[in-house]
Amino acid sequence: MKVHLVNPSDMSFGTAVITPRWLYVLAAATPVAFGDVEICDETLERLDPLRIAAGDIVGVGIHTGNAFRAYEVGRMARERGAWVVFGGIHATLYPEEVLEFGAAHCAVKGSSAPVHTRTGAELADCEGQLTIITGCCSSSTNGVPSPYWSIALPADTRSRAKLPAKTSGELAVGRLIV
Repeated sequence: MKVHLVNPSDMSFGTAVITPRWLYVLAAATPVAFGDVEICDETLERLDPLRIAAGDIVGVGIHTGNAFRAYEVGRMARERGAWVVFGGIHATLYPEEVLEFGAAHCAVKGSSAPVHTRTGAELADCEGQLTIITGCCSSSTNGVPSPYWSIALPADTRSRAKLPAKTSGELAVGRLIV
């Protein structure tokens, strides 16, 4: 089994414009027992549907600007037999929409990082029903791990070991301050 974390985009630039840090934070929060993590930032390269297999987990980060492409990714992943989980600001504000249009099994409202470790176990419980999982919505960074930046390295050189802790001035992502 694999965990695919996807930052959807209609346009691939071939170079990063803004690195979506949430991909690396959730990669760090993914328990090893869930399988290998694959990151796909579609601003760099389009998602290859053939990499997704039945039983995989596909996490899709959605904001209003990438909603249509995110829904395409969700429907494609579900058609391939994957468990589809949506998170991000759009899923927080409109969880029923991502369930309906994105073919999601689950929508995560609020911060995904603290609930990310629960999500795999909860997927088994949401078979045949649509589930909204509520994360934390505070300014606290408790439960938000340091990003797993080394996943961007070639597979034979990376490890799940954490890189140095975040530097001052970096923002904790994956949280909603209300």
